[in-house]
Amino acid sequence: IMYDSTLKSSTYQEVMRPLIEDVSSVVENGVSYKGKIFPVRLAALQGDGLERASMSGMCATFSAVSFFDPLSYVSTKTRINCKKVEDLATEVEDRRTPDTYEDDLLSLRRRERQEAAMKTAGTLAKSKANLKPKHYYSRGLKFASPWNEVPYYHVVARGSLIYCISHDLYSGIFRTDMARIMLSLANHNCYSWTDLQSKFRRKRLDLKGDDRQGWYDIIAPKPQFKQLPGNHGCNHLIIRFFSTLFISRPPNSKLFKTTAWELYLVLKRIAELVSAKIVSDRNKDELSSRIKEYLK
Repeated sequence: IMYDSTLKSSTYQEVMRPLIEDVSSVVENGVSYKGKIFPVRLAALQGDGLERASMSGMCATFSAVSFFDPLSYVSTKTRINCKKVEDLATEVEDRRTPDTYEDDLLSLRRRERQEAAMKTAGTLAKSKANLKPKHYYSRGLKFASPWNEVPYYHVVARGSLIYCISHDLYSGIFRTDMARIMLSLANHNCYSWTDLQSKFRRKRLDLKGDDRQGWYDIIAPKPQFKQLPGNHGCNHLIIRFFSTLFISRPPNSKLFKTTAWELYLVLKRIAELVSAKIVSDRNKDELSSRIKEYLK
């Protein structure tokens, strides 16, 4: 955990240097226990979006780059404009490799040398337009990842960088799409907004333990409601318990016949699979199919 002030005064490489040196030492020397030396290697790193970008040497300002994924060459343009899951999947399969990573670093250094030469010659302001757009030339890469200095490890090798899918979903699409679902149901007169706010306030009384403590019972007025109000844990609880707010509705209620409700049920199932304590091939396959169903 690093404070913003620390990263403003020091680069990511400088901040992580002591830790990387310690990890490298353990990998090189192993761990001694009862007279025996056990080999150790760095298997994987995990972090949220900003931390993954730093670990990979990527630019953290995702909206400013043409390529944003640390593991593949899926482009920002495709992410924004794609109409089908298949359009996105094709570029996702174009994976970054240690070799392409080095190619991107060469492009990065070439541009830096070119810019330095222009600056020395006093022509940078006039000639900068001739350079490729910032961060495009390196396909999102901004600096060499210091983690690649750890023996037998590379940030783009398969399995070396693990996405925190749950974090990404609850801070991203779940947070905004669940809000859209709630608004859509209100717009279809399935409930009044004031009634929904009242249900959220009363729901806390039905919950116990951590669920009661984590429940976020303040829903903004409808015109200001753009996303779920709480943190990731609160958002999980809202998705999990939202259906129980309407348990007294008859099966033929128009609420259950809306597209928004169908979308909510798929979203809820994805949340259950992502948050499951047991990971199995069956759950993984269902998660993949549910996500494709949701995107369609």
